Amino acid sequence: MRNIAENINISVRRNFTHLKLFIDKKKEEMNAKEYVKKLKIKIPSLNQLIKNLSGGNQQKVILARWLSEDIKVMLLDEPTRGIDVGAKSEIYSLIYSLAENGFAVVVV
Repeated sequence: MRNIAENINISVRRNFTHLKLFIDKKKEEMNAKEYVKKLKIKIPSLNQLIKNLSGGNQQKVILARWLSEDIKVMLLDEPTRGIDVGAKSEIYSLIYSLAENGFAVVVV
């Protein structure tokens, strides 16, 4: 099980390396902090294991992972399944915001 920073950066880690060998931990930390702030993810620290977060915050971490990529289309399969009403509202607000900013979002 990985921590929050690793989960957010795992798909873009190649962007934070030197000579394709050494990971720039400061850049990874900056990226993770940026998305924690943007998505209002409630966490005690970036080193917290994702499994110890609420379902809604786990979903936001996974969304942050893919938003870190330079993508134009996002397919979300039941993005709010099993999370509380407040978290559902936050996730759907985020999805609407993405769509308003030019992302193509498909929700199944």
